[in-house]
Amino acid sequence: MIIVARDLSPADTAGMVREPAMGFITEIGTRTSHTAIMARALEIPAVVGAADALLSIRTGDMVIVDGLRGEVIIHPDGARLDDARARSARHLAFARGLLSARDQPSVTACGTPVALKANVELPAEAILAVDHGAEGIGLYRTEFLYIDRTTQPDEQEQYELYRAVLEAVAPKPVTLRTFDIGGDKFASSFQLPAEMNPALGLRAVRLALKQPDVFLTQLRAMVRASAHGDLRIMVPMVSTVHEMREVRKLLERAMNEVDRRGQAHAREIPLGMMVEVPAAAVMADVFAREAQFFSLGTNDLVQYALAIDRASRTLASQASPLDPSILRLIANVVKAGVDYDIPVSICGAMASDPLAAMLLVGLGLRELSMEAAAIPEIKEALRRVTVAECEEAAVEALACDSAENVEEVVARYFAARLYDLLTGSSEDPLVITRTSSHPPRL
Repeated sequence: MIIVARDLSPADTAGMVREPAMGFITEIGTRTSHTAIMARALEIPAVVGAADALLSIRTGDMVIVDGLRGEVIIHPDGARLDDARARSARHLAFARGLLSARDQPSVTACGTPVALKANVELPAEAILAVDHGAEGIGLYRTEFLYIDRTTQPDEQEQYELYRAVLEAVAPKPVTLRTFDIGGDKFASSFQLPAEMNPALGLRAVRLALKQPDVFLTQLRAMVRASAHGDLRIMVPMVSTVHEMREVRKLLERAMNEVDRRGQAHAREIPLGMMVEVPAAAVMADVFAREAQFFSLGTNDLVQYALAIDRASRTLASQASPLDPSILRLIANVVKAGVDYDIPVSICGAMASDPLAAMLLVGLGLRELSMEAAAIPEIKEALRRVTVAECEEAAVEALACDSAENVEEVVARYFAARLYDLLTGSSEDPLVITRTSSHPPRL
C-alpha cells in the first residue's frame, strides 16, 4: 500500500519499516522537514508537500510515487506503469552498483580523503550505515527515544541503546546529539508550553537546561556508554556561550556521578556543538574556545538565516542552502575551525546533494555526514573531482548574489560529470527535479 496523509510524525514514518507500506505522500513538508529526512534514511519512496493529495487520491486508486522526480501520478495507464517499473529497476541496479564500492576509500580524484559518516535516528540504522560504507556516525538523533510515549526513558534504557549503537559501528566513532525536542519534533513525555512559533521557542538545549534532571539522566547514560566505543557528545541549537558552559558543567557533574557509582567510562569525552543558529555561525571564533568540534546543521541554519519555515511548501524554492549568505556563514565557521584547530563537519541535508557536496569540499570541509543511503553516491561523486576544481567553484559561488547564480556555477563545473548521480540512473533522460526547489507535481 501507499499511505496518503496531511503529515506524518517521525514515529509514523519509522513504523513503515514494520508495515507493508511501499511509500507515502504528504500534503505538507519539504526536503528538509523531519518526515522527509526519515524517509530518505529508511529508503522509503516519498513525495512530501503535495498539495491537495487527499482531495485528489482515493482509497483503492493506483498511484505512482516518484521520489526522484517529485511526482505523483494518479491512475497511470499501462505505458506509464511500464515506464515507472523500468525506471525503478534501472535505479535499483544503479544503486546496487554504487553500493558494491562501499569498501573503497572515500577520496577525491586528486587523492584527498573526505570522511563520509551517517546521520542515524534508529538503532537499526547504525548497521545500515556500516553496510553503506559509513566511516562512523556523524549524528545520532537521540530524541526518537522520547517520542510517542507518556513516560521518559530512564538512564538504563538509554545506556543500553547508546551502547548497542557504539558496539554496532566499533571501532568507528559515534557522535550522540543530546535531545532536540521542540520545533517540528514533539514528545508527549515533555510538557511543552503552547507557543506561536515553536521553532523559536523552548527547544533543544534551551529545554535541556530548563529541565536539568532530565538532561543529567541522558548525560549519565551517554557517559556510561563511552566505555564501549569512541563516543562524542554534541549539543543542538546553541546560540550563546553561556549555554555551552552550562552544558559542560552538567557533563562534568554526570561524569562525577558515574564515577561515584564505580561505573566505567572514558576519561575524555569530546563535547561539541551544532552550528545551526546564525548567531553561532557569526560568533564561531568565540565558540571555538568552548567547543571541541563543530557540526554544521544546514537545515535549521537555512531556516533561521533566511527566515523561512523549513516545512513551508510555499517558500521551499527560496529556502536554498546554496544561498550566498549560507555559503558565507559556512565559510566563516570553517575558518574558525582552522584558526582554532578544531574539527568542522556538516550533518545537514546539503551534504547528501552531489552538487552541494562538491561545493562544501571547496569551502574546506573534509567530513560530511548524511543519511546512509546517500553515502555511496557522494563517495562516487568525490572520486570524479579534484579539490582544486571544488575550491575554484567555491570562490565563484561566494562572489554570487543569488542561489540561482550559485546553482549555475556548480552545474557548470560538475553537472555533466555527475549526470548519472543526479538522475539516479545512467540510462534515464535528463530530468533533474530538486524537491527542495520545486513543488511536487500531481
